[in-house]
Amino acid sequence: PPPPPPLLNGRGMVDIKLPAMPEEEEQFAALIFPGFESNAFIWQVTCWQVAEFVLSMCLGHNRANPTPCVLYRLGASWGPAV
Repeated sequence: PPPPPPLLNGRGMVDIKLPAMPEEEEQFAALIFPGFESNAFIWQVTCWQVAEFVLSMCLGHNRANPTPCVLYRLGASWGPAV
């Protein structure tokens, strides 16, 4: 049998093939989000921010707010530690 295809594409990122959306869904998405590009820098930064927020909430929170200790552990500056 032939070897499996490589996981990384030319840019060093994992290449995932998703099933194609039906044409009417694509048109609806283009109507709601005109000019949306999933490889745009701002979209990637937003995804990282959401992931970091979810991580901070998993590590510890107080009524849906990350605790200062968790934020400090993740790299935020904290007055008493200065």
